[in-house]
Amino acid sequence: MKDSHLTPETLRLLLARDSTEEENRALLHQFAVCPACNAVGGYILDLYEQGALDLHFCTVDIELAQSRAEAPILFAKLERFAFPIQQGLVRDTQQFRSWGLCEFLCNASRRTAAHDAGRAVELAELAVTVASLLEEWQPAERAWLYELRAYAWAHLGNARRVLGELRSADKAFEQADLAWETAEPDVGDVLGYAAHIFALKASLRREERRFEEALSLTDQALAADAPQPLRSMILIAKAKLLEEMGLLEEAIVLLKGMVPLADAGEARLAFVVRHNLLDNLTRLGSFAEAAALLPTVRELACATAGRLDLLRLGWVEARIAVGQGDTGTALTLFAELRQALAAEGLGFDVALASLELAYLHAQSGRLEEVRALTREALTLFQTADVPREGLGALTLLLQATEAETSAVELTTRVAECLRTMRRPRLPLTLEDH
Repeated sequence: MKDSHLTPETLRLLLARDSTEEENRALLHQFAVCPACNAVGGYILDLYEQGALDLHFCTVDIELAQSRAEAPILFAKLERFAFPIQQGLVRDTQQFRSWGLCEFLCNASRRTAAHDAGRAVELAELAVTVASLLEEWQPAERAWLYELRAYAWAHLGNARRVLGELRSADKAFEQADLAWETAEPDVGDVLGYAAHIFALKASLRREERRFEEALSLTDQALAADAPQPLRSMILIAKAKLLEEMGLLEEAIVLLKGMVPLADAGEARLAFVVRHNLLDNLTRLGSFAEAAALLPTVRELACATAGRLDLLRLGWVEARIAVGQGDTGTALTLFAELRQALAAEGLGFDVALASLELAYLHAQSGRLEEVRALTREALTLFQTADVPREGLGALTLLLQATEAETSAVELTTRVAECLRTMRRPRLPLTLEDH
């Protein structure tokens, strides 16, 4: 009976067939009960038990799953070297021409972007290089390969966006679109990349203030049937987009609808949804409802928040204090917030917090403090690549205070003008941790 055991050749022939679910289940059983057969194909059973394969697997599915399983090991080898050496290794060493490694680099770039945009660009550039070097049937057909290239270019565009290089980000998405259009008519979204690509491009369009395009892309991402937690991330991004479009009521309705989903997920999701809901309530002026929600958000923050999360929450708390007329508390909170933001190197946000303080002092007629804070904000904004019209608005505010003109309304208008020109570095997402 020893001749009835599987050999590498017979296994290859079996996998080349269009096997049914029942046949694949029987094959997995063979690997489980027979040590000799397990020695030949036990890795397939391992992949199935890890959830990397379902019962409809074929050769391509197995090779993709195996490539993805090996990717962390390949990445660990690359991480030991500086980026220029990593580039050389990827170009010149066959083992790094790996589909799974390309996906791993993309995902690592996306996770890294919020904390180290420069490194995120490097990771995405490596992914683009890997994708460009893979050839057809390594391990998938040509159309699938073009979808991988689109996925890699989209992540490079995203990393460049976070770095602030919007033009080069746009060029990267042009390459992603070209690759996707080459592949998608033939096979559809067979690899599940569409939701990621649309969502990342929507973020760029939002940053470019091309809101209608961003909203359309976000809806396309949602229509692509994204799995969790990606779907939650897209919905959170949509709420942020609606907020920036001035549709605060719609953003609040969306976030309130997410609360049951958030409570059924991880603590991070519950915190992000409720925090962003709290933020939008204060922007709408619903301070009583925001104050009622604040203790829950504080409790969630204790369980899951990082440093930047707490700064975001502190900003919202200060706004609630303003809305409830507790000027003393608001002054203290904004002063502490400015110091913490400065320690994090977030100059743009320091300047916005200075304007919040200037507004409070303007209400009390303390124009000298308003002048000092406005000068500080102007200096910070001049080094933060703020558009000329934003600097002009801030200069107008300074002139108004120097002429001892009431600056309450003008301070608010200038702060909102600057927010719409360039968002603070503190948007809250699932990956900001």
